[in-house]
Amino acid sequence: MPLSMRFTKRNFLKALVALPIGLRCPQADVGLRGEHLTSFTKAMGRFQDLRLCFGSCNYQDHSQDYWKKIAKRRADLWFWLGDNIYGDTRDVTVLENKYKQLLGSPYGEFRKNIEIDGIWDDHDFGEDAADGSYPHKIVSQKLHLDFLDVPESDDRRKREGIYHSREDLNGTIKTYFLDTRYFKSTEKGEGEDLLGEDQWRWLEAEMAASKAKVNIIITPIGMLLNRLFVTEDWAEFPDDKNRLLALVAKYNLSGVFFMSGDKHFGAFIKRSWQRNGEEVDYFEFQSSGLTHVAPKSQLKIVRKFYGKRNTITDKNFGQIDFYQEGKYFFMVWTLFSLEGHRRLTRVFYLDRAGVWQRP
Repeated sequence: MPLSMRFTKRNFLKALVALPIGLRCPQADVGLRGEHLTSFTKAMGRFQDLRLCFGSCNYQDHSQDYWKKIAKRRADLWFWLGDNIYGDTRDVTVLENKYKQLLGSPYGEFRKNIEIDGIWDDHDFGEDAADGSYPHKIVSQKLHLDFLDVPESDDRRKREGIYHSREDLNGTIKTYFLDTRYFKSTEKGEGEDLLGEDQWRWLEAEMAASKAKVNIIITPIGMLLNRLFVTEDWAEFPDDKNRLLALVAKYNLSGVFFMSGDKHFGAFIKRSWQRNGEEVDYFEFQSSGLTHVAPKSQLKIVRKFYGKRNTITDKNFGQIDFYQEGKYFFMVWTLFSLEGHRRLTRVFYLDRAGVWQRP
């Protein structure tokens, strides 16, 4: 957005009305009034403080030309959310060569100009629906960390699993990357584990220490919804799902939301849970896939179940812009189609209780 652009409340609302239906923020002036709205329009009138782009489900044999389109967003960060390649093998040489193939594609040029971080899912961990029993997970961990250019001094080089956290905007934003593969139980259901006790202890310590205004929880598989088609979800591990949400409530984390991939379509998701005796809306931003999406027969059900205004069923990637203006914090989610010009946008602001609200 040009620095010369300036918004008034009147012009901002006129701009929203002019947007296509799928991009509007309904009743945009209801939740933002007075000083809050003034801060919001000031923030929207300049460049964002941080731009994060992300995606998942990238088949290395498919065209990688789309990286040029993502590069035009001029993001500060790119986050991989899993299935970054499709290894699907127990031959570690094959796995290594597939990473090399991707690095030799247009992605290799893209990564020169942006900071990259991420997590894996089953296909880049080793094979479809892989769990903690995958026999080459130690070597797989090294290959994935090499792919991400993780320094040898990083904690991920010294422990089992690639879970980790990072802070951005001088500690204002904290991101937790959860490893849902390395320790995953072979069985599902009550009493089964997804993260493993070492990772749970780490996660609780990280949450307890967080002073961030925004806490992002990245999980390759879906968090808020129940299982859809043949996807894997936290709902299959109900004890762990409840445990994670209980930790968020216990430490009263500010500005929590979830990011996920895996499902082969992009979506904005909202679900309500009890938190400290009150009903709270949680949000999840899902982007999948970069090179392929679900079959058309399934996507018809997706659009009906999630709503056309909440989904992109083309190949897609996600973008989040963060804005600080005085004591207020805002973010804008955008889901981009890689097959045309369609996009979906959602705007959020952080209320006094540290909960994201839609205007």
